[in-house]
Amino acid sequence: MPSPAVRETEKARGAQTARTEGGSRARDERRCRHGDGVMTLRRRDDITHRHTPRPSARIDRRSARGGAVPGRAVAMSAAFRKAAKSRQRQHRERAQPACRKKLGLLEKKQDYRLRAQDYHKKQNALRALQKKALDKNPDEFYFKMIRTQLQDGVHVIKQPKDEVTPEQMKLMKTQDLKYVEMKRVAEAKKIERLKSELHLLDVEGKQPNKHVFFFDTKKEVQEFDIATHLNTAPELVDRVYNRPTIATLQKETLKGATDPAHLKKLDQQRKNQYDLLKQRIEREKSMFVIAQKIQTRKDLLDKTHKVKVKKETTNSPAIYKFKFQRKR
Repeated sequence: MPSPAVRETEKARGAQTARTEGGSRARDERRCRHGDGVMTLRRRDDITHRHTPRPSARIDRRSARGGAVPGRAVAMSAAFRKAAKSRQRQHRERAQPACRKKLGLLEKKQDYRLRAQDYHKKQNALRALQKKALDKNPDEFYFKMIRTQLQDGVHVIKQPKDEVTPEQMKLMKTQDLKYVEMKRVAEAKKIERLKSELHLLDVEGKQPNKHVFFFDTKKEVQEFDIATHLNTAPELVDRVYNRPTIATLQKETLKGATDPAHLKKLDQQRKNQYDLLKQRIEREKSMFVIAQKIQTRKDLLDKTHKVKVKKETTNSPAIYKFKFQRKR
């Protein structure tokens, strides 16, 4: 059994522990009483809160003053503010004094800001140019130096010559090589048919043939008459492709039209045929160029090493030199 002294010590410790727990419970209960909500306390670690919202003090005070609604009060204050503005003095900008009217309108702050911004922008540009001039390398070279020219104090890039016309580009993008070759062959056949119908003797632009006559004396040269010398009618001298002699005309009748109006009509038809032939020749040439350009683009898809020998133009494709590869 423990001694009486030990028993007294244990009793004192138990009383002290009870007083400590009682004090902590009292403090917790005081906190619960003076708090915003209602709290049921069982243990220190087991607390259940049941909060009840407090009414807004601001709304209560306004209700106590007179029951005014906040939104309505704001609207009424805005209305009074607008009414007060209608009665207040108009604030006008200061004008230029009469003695300085020759200088124009009086400069305001926004005018000064624009002027200052423009001034600083120009100063920054000049400063950048000065720095660029100081940092310039005298041995510097780039290709735009030789690709530009000066026009009215401004450097303008030289426009390169067109390599492909819009018509050629449209045809190359929409059609393939076989279609272009087919149209070119059709044009070539039509050209051959027209050439077989026309003699191409009096076509415009063709270098005229020369017929030189030789005489012994100057008197014969002065008295020379080409119709008499060729033994034909004067009306048929310019008809180089069919010029019958007088003996032929006496033996046989002249076949074809003899009326001047009819002859003029035939000449116009012949001229139209020559114009059509010229257009077809140009079209056949353009189709040939397009076919070559399409073929060149197909050849460039090959991964073989190639070197460009001649640039592409509107009238000829580009020329490339391919590295020789032995075919098996």
